[in-house]
Amino acid sequence: MTRRIQHCAKDEAGFSFAELMVVIAIIGILSATALPSLLGNLPEKRLKNAARNLYSDMQRARLQAVKENNPVEVTFNTGAKTYSYPVKQDGVFTARTRNLTEYGDVKFGCAGVTDWKNNAVPASGVIPDGSKFIFTRTGTARSDVDSDAREFSVFLGSNNVNACYAVEVTKFGAVKIRWQHKGSNWN
Repeated sequence: MTRRIQHCAKDEAGFSFAELMVVIAIIGILSATALPSLLGNLPEKRLKNAARNLYSDMQRARLQAVKENNPVEVTFNTGAKTYSYPVKQDGVFTARTRNLTEYGDVKFGCAGVTDWKNNAVPASGVIPDGSKFIFTRTGTARSDVDSDAREFSVFLGSNNVNACYAVEVTKFGAVKIRWQHKGSNWN
């Protein structure tokens, strides 16, 4: 019986050291060729993430206004690259502030871009610094700068990306996100 076990153990096959080294080298070469393209897309992914977070924060502010039956203001500080809105935690309202510098080179505004209505996008990306979008208790929206406007938009761009994102709030409170690669149509 012992001979049989020894004989079976000798017949088991495995990978040699040389074979393992060749496989590791191939994986290293493939990784080295893929890494630059992954890093090249990083600024655009950061811009897209900032736009999605702004979109979701605007939605959250609208829902909170309806839930609490009180207006909720989203305030923009273009100089500091921040926006803030109140959040209720444990029965207490605190200001939640997002800083665009967390996303790298993301900023308010897109230079040299027109919006979907062919209007020039403001350099700051929003209506004047310190302006507010106000969601009413019924979920509709208005701006403290132009309460009669049908929609309000915040534009996000980056010096490293050839794209622009817009978060639009209609007077009825609907929040939309749009994007454009510079020179193409808005989607």
